[in-house]
Amino acid sequence: MSDQLVIDFLARMNSLQPENISSVLADTYTTQATFIDPVKKIQGLDKLTGYFTELYTGVEHCQFKLNHALKQDQQYALDWQMILKHKQLAKHRDIVVDGVSMLHFVDGKVDYQRDYYDLGAMIYEQIPILGYIVKKIRHGL
Repeated sequence: MSDQLVIDFLARMNSLQPENISSVLADTYTTQATFIDPVKKIQGLDKLTGYFTELYTGVEHCQFKLNHALKQDQQYALDWQMILKHKQLAKHRDIVVDGVSMLHFVDGKVDYQRDYYDLGAMIYEQIPILGYIVKKIRHGL
């Protein structure tokens, strides 16, 4: 299903904690890496480290489970599920989000990553009043 690059990548992502973000990302991404997700596009390891530092503020637990991986040369498509527990979202319950990442590796490190996931399921549906409205719209008023 996957090879060592993917196994190592997921292990690093699953080891992320606020206190080790800088070192884990330096081991995972090239200095000029491009990272794109539904929130923003980032160029460079320094900016990516700052972004992840912001993202992990309030995170109690974040784990990725690999469902499927496709490979062509040093490029991968990963189908994953994230289980996130955040201090300010979903009343400390687990938030489960499905997603897909496109990864390009250069010399064993990620040089390009594009993530696709439902930002509404991850954030907006977890805010009490806004979540109610988003769910109503999603399932038809």
